[in-house]
Amino acid sequence: MTVQPYTFTGEVKGLDKTLTAIGSPLTVQPYGALDILHPVFILSYSAGLVPCNYCYVTEFEKYYFCTPSLNPAGQCILHCDVDPLYTWRDGIRAASGLIMRSESVGEPSQYVDTKLPVLPDEHDNKGIIASNSELSETGDYCYILTVLGGA
Repeated sequence: MTVQPYTFTGEVKGLDKTLTAIGSPLTVQPYGALDILHPVFILSYSAGLVPCNYCYVTEFEKYYFCTPSLNPAGQCILHCDVDPLYTWRDGIRAASGLIMRSESVGEPSQYVDTKLPVLPDEHDNKGIIASNSELSETGDYCYILTVLGGA
């Protein structure tokens, strides 16, 4: 498998990250059971990997947050967690949808959400809340999340 190590700056929970490549792509082997969302790789130790906090796995076509560590045999273990926002950023940016409820009139839609339990100035998370739906058997509020791509 091929991994390109990077350092990144920017918001962890954002679509925009500035990536700086660390050397050239590396050949790695899976370490233990292979999990596409949280893979762990083993490779020969390289001091250049110390600042690595991000990587791209060519075979999975996904970007990952990663943490390198050293095992007693002197090999580097690269622990990775998928970054779905950066991996599917183009699809996320291209997505469109209709917001049927919002916390204020006119922005981002023209629907007033009288069931949102906060004032518009007190939060900036955008979400859709559905009550008494098939998703909520108790009549409580539930959140609907739309997902692009997949594992």
